Amino acid sequence: MLARFARGVLTAALVTTALTACGTEPDGSPGDDGGTGASTAASNPGGDNTDDTWYDTVSPASAGGTVGGDDSPCPLPVTFDVAEGWQAEALDFSDTESEEFAALTTNGSFAVRCEIDAGPAGAVGHLRVWISDEQPRDLEDTLRTFLEEDSSERITDESYRDAQAGAAETVEGTVLTYSDLLEENRRTRAVVVPAAEHTAVIEFSGFDLIEHEAMVPGYLLALDTVRASR
Repeated sequence: MLARFARGVLTAALVTTALTACGTEPDGSPGDDGGTGASTAASNPGGDNTDDTWYDTVSPASAGGTVGGDDSPCPLPVTFDVAEGWQAEALDFSDTESEEFAALTTNGSFAVRCEIDAGPAGAVGHLRVWISDEQPRDLEDTLRTFLEEDSSERITDESYRDAQAGAAETVEGTVLTYSDLLEENRRTRAVVVPAAEHTAVIEFSGFDLIEHEAMVPGYLLALDTVRASR
C-alpha cells in the first residue's frame, strides 16, 4: 500500500519530466494546445488556463458506489458517493518510520485515509480524503492552511468561497500552482467537511489542467452527497 501511494504521488512528476525532456507538451502535442489553453502555461505563469475556476456549469458524475461506511473500501467519519469507475482504497501509514512518507501523508493535524483513483474511468488523477481529530475554529482558515501547506510548488492564484457539502454549509477552495522547472500549471481543489468528532478535507488534483477538468464531475458528486457518519 505504501508503494502504491508513492506511485500515485510521484507518477505525475515523472511522466511530465519525461514528456518535457522529449520536447512534448503534457497533453501529448508538440506545443499546440488544441483549444484547451493548457500549453499557455509557459508564457503565462500564474495565469488561469481554465475556462472556469469553479466549473459551476458542470454536472456531477453518475455514482458507482459509496465510501465511508464500515463495509466500504474506506471506513471514514464521512460518507459520499464515488463516480462510476473510480476505485477507492483505504490508506494507513501510522506504522511507517519513513520521515519522507510522513511528510507526504500528513498535513498539520490531517492524515490521508483514503485514495480514490480516477484512472479506471479514464482520468489521470486522484481524489483523497484527509482526516483530523481536531475541530476547525475557522473553516476558511483551516482549508487555506491545508492547501498552502499541501503545495510544494509556487502558488500563483487561490480562491475560496462558501459552499454546500451535502446538507452542511462549509467552505471550498482551489489553488493554482506553477512549476518553474516543468513550466506548467496545475490546479488543486478541496472542501472542508466538519464531522461530529473529526474534520475531513476532500481534495483532488489531476495530472494537469485537462485531467483536472475531467475529474470535476466526480468531485462534484462527492460534494453533493457527503455527510458526517460519526
